[in-house]
Amino acid sequence: MEEKTYIGMTYGSFVGDDGAEHNYCNVFFIEDFAGEQSDTRHFAGRSAGKYRCTDPLIMHNIAPGTNVTCYFDSKGRVAFVQRAEVAKAKD
Repeated sequence: MEEKTYIGMTYGSFVGDDGAEHNYCNVFFIEDFAGEQSDTRHFAGRSAGKYRCTDPLIMHNIAPGTNVTCYFDSKGRVAFVQRAEVAKAKD
């Protein structure tokens, strides 16, 4: 479980090379840049981290800019979110 700031999502479907239709869902959270700066790589501020999500309904009623606690499944996908203040109240 991790606390993050939700900023948006994309979801839909596409037809793969095998001709089968595949659903996708990605959510975006504000996070720090990963890695080290070098002579050829520089960064400042924060970035949008992209995470796979099990279902777009997970983000139902979560407005962009909301701090949430994210729970991940065994494949590293966001499987459940809860407003951070609600999660803290239960602890």
